[in-house]
Amino acid sequence: MEGIITCARYAFMPNHLGYCGPDENKNLLGYITNEEQDAGLEEILTDFQTLKPYLTFIARANKIPDPYEQQVVEAYWIGNNLLENVSGKQYYKYLTDEFSLHKKIDRKSLQYVYGKLPMGAKPHHSFHVLNIFRRTGHLSINHTVETMDNCCISCGKVLKKISDKLLVEYQPLVIKEGKLVKGEKMQKEIINEVDGGSLKAEIDIGDLATFHWNAVCEKVTPIQARNLSFYTTQAIDLANLSL
Repeated sequence: MEGIITCARYAFMPNHLGYCGPDENKNLLGYITNEEQDAGLEEILTDFQTLKPYLTFIARANKIPDPYEQQVVEAYWIGNNLLENVSGKQYYKYLTDEFSLHKKIDRKSLQYVYGKLPMGAKPHHSFHVLNIFRRTGHLSINHTVETMDNCCISCGKVLKKISDKLLVEYQPLVIKEGKLVKGEKMQKEIINEVDGGSLKAEIDIGDLATFHWNAVCEKVTPIQARNLSFYTTQAIDLANLSL
């Protein structure tokens, strides 16, 4: 059940900010802090509008029965070889028949998304953020570069621990000459504790850590960091086709 706790870590901060998921943030934090899981945690995560459907889709494409299996969770948030088993045709069918994307964005944006599916688009969190220009949680509004950077999973090297925060070095998403690119390295403080609960206390200086909406998610390996960079770069390149 390790995967469901990992998934909760990534889902926590947008839920804390009120962007998506049920009003269960205090309970979600308790599960993360105590690293406990039960049917209640799965029920909370299932109420996220986008999360569970994507995990189920990736799991089904790979003949994995549990959508919260660790590799499935990693595929969606970070990226791994499970995504390579999903075809553009399968992704189109999912977005149309199950996710009902045509009910959530305008026709022009919809055609942009569909046109990218045969070009290698994968059901990775960054593709959804960068290529589906309206947020599909509680706020049906357009993304800005700042919100896209916050909403995409980023990875940074931990430089310092500062009370309830971590100082990391990472490359932000920026606009350069009208296109999305990864900018120059910069330092940023990210949250490691919220309301007295720890999100991930065992991250040390020098580690690589992922973060989402300025809150730490987990320690990752160099291979995982490279996978995240690969799939995020792929999503950026596809997004730039319609900018």
